[in-house]
Amino acid sequence: MSGQAFESEALDQLQNSFKRLEVELKDKEYRNLAKKSFQCATKCCINSEANAIDSCVGECTQPLMQYQQFVQQQVQTFQERLQRCQRDCNEEIVSSLTPTTPLLILLFPPRLTRFHSKTEYHILTCRSCP
Repeated sequence: MSGQAFESEALDQLQNSFKRLEVELKDKEYRNLAKKSFQCATKCCINSEANAIDSCVGECTQPLMQYQQFVQQQVQTFQERLQRCQRDCNEEIVSSLTPTTPLLILLFPPRLTRFHSKTEYHILTCRSCP
């Protein structure tokens, strides 16, 4: 498998994993918190005095907002770690290149295979580390 195809497959797997996680979080966590939040807000509208409705509803939505912020922060942290890993891998690969590397790859095709293997190793490392 070529380096680009391997990288594309790894990216597809990562995106599919994120989609599954997003669906799971929405189905299990977000939906329950949203339901409780809206039920609480409904009680505020029924039971609270007019001047207290806004603060009551604000308190009801606080857990949902905290959950959303937490998930967003975790996704951002994961993306930053993944980008850092990719950057480190790219720097390592680039630092291993010399001005004669393209010529060596043309003259000795096994060098290209080693280069692709190194690239694939880094893709797997970044995909599994964060």
